[in-house]
Amino acid sequence: MSRQITPTIDGHAKQIAEAMIVVLNQIEVHEAGRSGEGSAASIKAYTFAELSEAVDRGDFYLSDPIGYGLRKALRKAGKLAATLHPEQLEQIAEYASTKNGQWSSWRSFIIDKNFDGLKSPTGEILWIA
Repeated sequence: MSRQITPTIDGHAKQIAEAMIVVLNQIEVHEAGRSGEGSAASIKAYTFAELSEAVDRGDFYLSDPIGYGLRKALRKAGKLAATLHPEQLEQIAEYASTKNGQWSSWRSFIIDKNFDGLKSPTGEILWIA
């Protein structure tokens, strides 16, 4: 069994990563409470027109406002990290995802999905999921 090595970060980068850990913990708790809601029967495929209408109505936000807010907080933490420490963004994400070894892959996926398209202050794309 290989042992994961958590990257070393400090200062503001560590504070951002610690905030991300809190948000990830809450996402995990929230998702565990929702288990069973996402049955195969509730999955819907949208046409482009239906998708546009659903977005305009706010269906995705309204169906899970807490999950939406938590993911938005994670995205904001990523934007802050990209502004303060663009060169450390990957280390910050890895630090936050490996703090709970049992769920580190799941946490990495959530971070990856929410950091997609993050840009540096100069407009350089730093993260592509």
